[in-house]
Amino acid sequence: PYVCTFPGHAMVMNGELRVLADGPGFKDLSFKLFMGDWTKLPDFAALKPHREGPLAGNKIDIKLEGMSEHFGVQFSGTVEAPAAGDYQFALASDDGSKLYVDGREIIGNDGIHPSSDVRLGKVKLTQGPHTVRVDYFEQGGQEEIYVGWSGPKFSETPLSQWVHPSRAAGEVSVEERPGGIPVAPVNGEAVMYRNFISGSSPRGIAVAYPNGVN
Repeated sequence: PYVCTFPGHAMVMNGELRVLADGPGFKDLSFKLFMGDWTKLPDFAALKPHREGPLAGNKIDIKLEGMSEHFGVQFSGTVEAPAAGDYQFALASDDGSKLYVDGREIIGNDGIHPSSDVRLGKVKLTQGPHTVRVDYFEQGGQEEIYVGWSGPKFSETPLSQWVHPSRAAGEVSVEERPGGIPVAPVNGEAVMYRNFISGSSPRGIAVAYPNGVN
């Protein structure tokens, strides 16, 4: 919990900071690559894969060698739910895609379209491993896919190599970074700094942790 000690601010400047770590990624992620010219997802079960195998890095990636358009990929892997509860999956793609958890469709994002919107789907999971399958096809032009998930004990964690711009941390060049007051932990304890932070709202807070994450 935090509260602003600046006179008159305590009524509007208070709350609770929730800091979560990244969640677990895929285990045993594999892919099946299919060739075809589609306007919506085909029934991959009825098609013969052009090639298949494990996916290095255990992250969904459609930048497959020699592929730029007119192809589809089916990804299958396992994620470990740290505890029973509600989990949320995120999906964005150019072109169509669908996401399944334990064989049940959670997010549908079929058709030809850009990856502008991130679609969300919630599902209750028991503690332990769960199978996740993602079907994707690329008709032509740009090819992108983002998959992520979040749960009771971790914030949204990418399961794909490409991260959607709305989920990626913005990078600012050194020249563009404004000057400021360094915030560092004192005697091994976290420090909070609340003042008129340039470019921030009246509720802006800077936090410095002993492990160097600020």
